[in-house]
Amino acid sequence: IACGINSSVVGGTLNTASSACSFVGGGDKNLACGGYSSVVGGTLNTASAARSFIGGGENNKVISISPSIIGGGSNNIIDGSGFAFIGGGQSNTISGYYYNVIVGGLTNKNTGYNSFIGSGQFNTISGYCSSIVGGTLNTASAGCTFIGGGDRNIACGINSSVVGGTLNTASVLCSFIGGGCSNSISNYDATNKFDIIVGGENNTISNAYCSCDSVIVGGKGNTISGYNGQFQFIGGGQGNIVTTDGRFGMGVIVGGSSNQLKGGNIGDGFIGAGSNNDVCNGGYIVGGFTNVSCGANDFIGAGRNNTLSGYNNQESAIVGGCCNTISGNSCKQSFIGGGCKNIINSANNTVIVGGTLNTASAACSFIGGGENNNILSTHTDSFIVGSNIISHATCTTHVNNLTVSGSAGGT
Repeated sequence: IACGINSSVVGGTLNTASSACSFVGGGDKNLACGGYSSVVGGTLNTASAARSFIGGGENNKVISISPSIIGGGSNNIIDGSGFAFIGGGQSNTISGYYYNVIVGGLTNKNTGYNSFIGSGQFNTISGYCSSIVGGTLNTASAGCTFIGGGDRNIACGINSSVVGGTLNTASVLCSFIGGGCSNSISNYDATNKFDIIVGGENNTISNAYCSCDSVIVGGKGNTISGYNGQFQFIGGGQGNIVTTDGRFGMGVIVGGSSNQLKGGNIGDGFIGAGSNNDVCNGGYIVGGFTNVSCGANDFIGAGRNNTLSGYNNQESAIVGGCCNTISGNSCKQSFIGGGCKNIINSANNTVIVGGTLNTASAACSFIGGGENNNILSTHTDSFIVGSNIISHATCTTHVNNLTVSGSAGGT
């Protein structure tokens, strides 16, 4: 039936062109009831918006407010969106504002503005200028967001992106997740931005406020959190944590497992690898396990169970060994090379090269090695070379026995 002015029905069965200049090419039970609308073929298709077009397929409907196009497929609907396009597929819906596109796929929904779904199934866009290329059950709900593919990914921060993977969530301004599984970038403040997770599993960036530019490259179960943190980095590994309390930014963990950088008064902090290492005030640990650095700019190279701690301790170092300790108040620029169970206690510029069970408690003192040596706190500028020696004076070198070849003299 062609009952509209200048309307046409070329062929088919039970087709109707009821508006001015409408057109039905063929098929059956198609309806062109919008002015200048067209249905080329197919069955049970309805073009009720002015200047709308349906190429074919089954049970497709254009009931939008402005010209829109459905190429084919079945059960596709454009409802209330102007200048929209559905290429094909099944049960896809556009019901947002202008210029939305669904190329194909199954049960995809686009309610945004100037947004795009390429294919896949059960994908949803509600943000403006957003894109989902493909995948399953992906959601882009903020402006200018992007999801490349994968399944159950969410991009809900403005300008955020999830390239692929599964169960990833990017909810921070300008955040990025490359792939992986169950990775999350979340925030509690609008000032957070520019965070990145490249991949891995169960990695999390969850800064509170005034935090930005944090990166997790990969690994499993790694976390960056806190507030006022900037340029924090975890390369990989498992169960590593960088956390801030407002005064600690730019912390780095390269890898390893169960390592932790915690906020403190000064510094940035670094852990290279190893396991169960802890930096709590801007120190540096290269590797080993169960080492602790809580002084500003303190350094532990490797080994195990080595500790740098104490109030206002700075710039001391333990290269390696096990169970070595530099501690006490205001202990600065002291050094333990290695060995086992050596202790420097509240002494500046003091050195224990190695050995075992040696203790130095005086400033500018030195123990070369050996065992069971002790420099008392009142004996500054003292040296011990040997074993089982207790200092008895300042500015004195203590030895077990001494052999001199040649001559010795003094004043």
